[in-house]
Amino acid sequence: MRKVKNAVVISIVLLHAIAVPGWAGSLVDWGLDDYGQVSNTPAGNDFVAVAAGLRYSVALKSDGSLVAWGLNNYGQVSPTPAGNDFAAVAAGEDHNVALKLDGSLVAWGFNGSGQVSDTPTSYDFAAVAAGIDHSVALKSDGSLVVWGSYGGGQNVSNPPGNDFTAVFAGGHHTVALKLDGSLVAWGRNDHLQVSNTPPGNDFAAVSAGWAHNVALKSDGSLVAWGYDDSGQVSLTPTSGAFVAVAAGGDHNVAITSSLTPTPVEQIYQILDYTEDSVADGTLEGVGTGKSADKKLGALVNMLELAGYLIISENYDIACDQLTAALAKCDGQSPPPDFVEGDAADNLATMIQELKTELCEML
Repeated sequence: MRKVKNAVVISIVLLHAIAVPGWAGSLVDWGLDDYGQVSNTPAGNDFVAVAAGLRYSVALKSDGSLVAWGLNNYGQVSPTPAGNDFAAVAAGEDHNVALKLDGSLVAWGFNGSGQVSDTPTSYDFAAVAAGIDHSVALKSDGSLVVWGSYGGGQNVSNPPGNDFTAVFAGGHHTVALKLDGSLVAWGRNDHLQVSNTPPGNDFAAVSAGWAHNVALKSDGSLVAWGYDDSGQVSLTPTSGAFVAVAAGGDHNVAITSSLTPTPVEQIYQILDYTEDSVADGTLEGVGTGKSADKKLGALVNMLELAGYLIISENYDIACDQLTAALAKCDGQSPPPDFVEGDAADNLATMIQELKTELCEML
């Protein structure tokens, strides 16, 4: 399976967009400018993170300080907390929450649902996210804390467990990534943004829009679910290798990979994909009992042997080995396949792509 590494974080908002080129650099802002959220963008080349709310933005500088600009009807811009000990910041609709270097949290702005006053006071937080009227924080022990409101009289709740690695706040819902690569969503479900969360343990990243979500799988593919009024779900690309994804109010954006994996990387991707597919039940041996297990094991052995040959640069023999493995999972007969299931076609495609590349190298 193609493992997505060094994913790039992208931030999108409903009415304007903002980006930080490079790791520390200047801000570029565009879109609606009715409250100076574009024209009042601060100058300088020392910004390391940025978040955007509704008609305002807040940025983190390399010295650990914060700066905000744009609409200030609820104090979300001024007064922004002073100090040089901030590590991250998130923007909701009209409130903000920031993470300090000591692991504590600071929130400011609109407080109609307790999204400011109910901010937890401990010193063990590692990440933060903000929705319309709620915020969520990831603790250093892998657990989550949510406060504020999901609207419509629905109270927030904390999911059990301490195996979370990332969390994102949608409009009135929250979605989180777990250590095992699975996803959990909760909160408002008026557009199935919670109940249609896809199963599986092969997710690498996730992001939440106002009422939809989009996730990046470890093979570089994308999946989206929830509200689809503008094609933010149904128009999700079905091909391509992606390394990052983010959800806006009613749209998404993703970064495609410009790097072609080496043959060694590709065979590891194939082996990982095979292992994960067996684990989630989408790939199994043909037949029943020991017979099915033997066929599945035989295919895995063929792929592992191909891997050893590729690592040792015996590409001609590796190509022959991949040809034999492909014949056992491509759905064509004869010879009969060794495996079946929803993942079999994708596995065959991955093997075919690697085989083609190797043969071209001979």
